[in-house]
Amino acid sequence: MELKKILSGNFAKELILQMIDLGIGPFIGFPQNPNVQKYEDVCNRSQAMKPHPMTRLTALLKNEEEVLALHSRMKFSTYDKELSLFILNNRDRSDTTIKPFLEMIINTKHKTSDVHERSCEVLKYRGDVCLWKELNDLKIPKFPLSGHTLMERGYT
Repeated sequence: MELKKILSGNFAKELILQMIDLGIGPFIGFPQNPNVQKYEDVCNRSQAMKPHPMTRLTALLKNEEEVLALHSRMKFSTYDKELSLFILNNRDRSDTTIKPFLEMIINTKHKTSDVHERSCEVLKYRGDVCLWKELNDLKIPKFPLSGHTLMERGYT
């Protein structure tokens, strides 16, 4: 929890880099050789967009095993773990339009609002301000038919 507060602060980049330089990274769940350069790049690119703490932290990680190791050590919430895994799996996409992100949101098996938020975080990670604003301003309409409506009409 305290690490998330550090990552939300104004000096997140400097504090995390200092922690890594002092060698305490492995003791708090960071990988042995975190990707410091990518972390600095992500912090610089996404600063103006106010990224989620896990968006910045994911830049230090290289694969899913490192995400799961950090999660098991720091006991982050399931949402934070899923966000890190989502960013990790989608951060290298080279999409220049909003369409692939919309397809991902529409075709998901998860809550569309969660996938929408995670997609916005991927765009913050990439530093793509234009696509982020476009996707962030998008209001996903609620599907007009629900199970309760069907039951009221006699469909079971």
